Amino acid sequence: MKISDTAIQDARIIEIDRITDDRGFFARVWCQDEFARHGVKANWVQANVGYSVRAGTLRGMHYQRDPHAEAKLVRCTRGAVYDVALDLRPTSSSYLRWVGVTLDADSRSMLYIPEGCGHGTRHWPMTARSSTSRPHRTSATPLLALATTTRHSGFTGPSPSR
Repeated sequence: MKISDTAIQDARIIEIDRITDDRGFFARVWCQDEFARHGVKANWVQANVGYSVRAGTLRGMHYQRDPHAEAKLVRCTRGAVYDVALDLRPTSSSYLRWVGVTLDADSRSMLYIPEGCGHGTRHWPMTARSSTSRPHRTSATPLLALATTTRHSGFTGPSPSR
């Protein structure tokens, strides 16, 4: 795996190493020891999947507040998404900075989002019937009373010029 820093303190982009043959490929997507060497120390307690039936679907910025803040490891296994992490930690050196990365089923790259950061997704149109599937792991079981989200239909981020 190749694990790279981002503009957000503790957030990482993870690129997998594929072992391929005529049947397809095999790749590790999580190795606790390797991630820990890059400062990623998460104890995954829940796995989720987000599925959107329409291209262009926007999932607003959401996060869990203390004491149930959660780290996330997100990837896209169908279609493509533009995934955004926003640093909402007032004591962070990257407070209010954001990073956006295209995650798609071809590259299988992932984005690690540390606790205290917001997370939002825009689902890119790949075909006329573009649906996306986006599994992710979380380090805490979300409590709805502490969940915060925004709905925003006026997305002004980059256009899907794939």
